[in-house]
Amino acid sequence: MYGLDAKVDLSFLIGAELEQVAIGEYQIQFNFDGTRSLSVENAFAISDNGARARFEGAPAGAAAAVSLLGRKVVSEIHTNSGDLRLEFEGNGVLELADGSTQYESYQITHGEEIYVV
Repeated sequence: MYGLDAKVDLSFLIGAELEQVAIGEYQIQFNFDGTRSLSVENAFAISDNGARARFEGAPAGAAAAVSLLGRKVVSEIHTNSGDLRLEFEGNGVLELADGSTQYESYQITHGEEIYVV
């Protein structure tokens, strides 16, 4: 819906360890150490050791999301269109997109900063 300015510095995600995955009916939350988190309300994809799966909602992707627990983010790539790709240790990848023209797709929180996409 809003996109994500490619100039936004998301380097605070590098080195973040995924400590918790919280599942709700319409949202999945990826909570990292410190004050960093992602809240996802749209489709997302997870790859682990080359196997990629796309999920339309939180409950469907719960098991795959748990596979990223305890891993640290080693790189992030984001674009103006709202696409975000986080690569984790051990060949894990989380991919988010701004997939709705009407609703929020995801939020990134870092302390007091919130980026809504």
